[in-house]
Amino acid sequence: MAVATQFCEVEFEELLFLEKCGGGTFGSVYRAIWKPYEMEVAVKKLLVLDKEVCFSVMLDLRSF
Repeated sequence: MAVATQFCEVEFEELLFLEKCGGGTFGSVYRAIWKPYEMEVAVKKLLVLDKEVCFSVMLDLRSF
């Protein structure tokens, strides 16, 4: 079975975070539901190192 990967920007409010799957120096990966599509996704929250912490969210549309 082929696995497709697509990255896109979504509104933070569209995500329901379920559990943390892993992490590293630059951020963490979470299992989440993309609510408008009722789709299970992996969300990578990237930590931006600056005076304050900001998060970027990218969806990895691969199945678990």
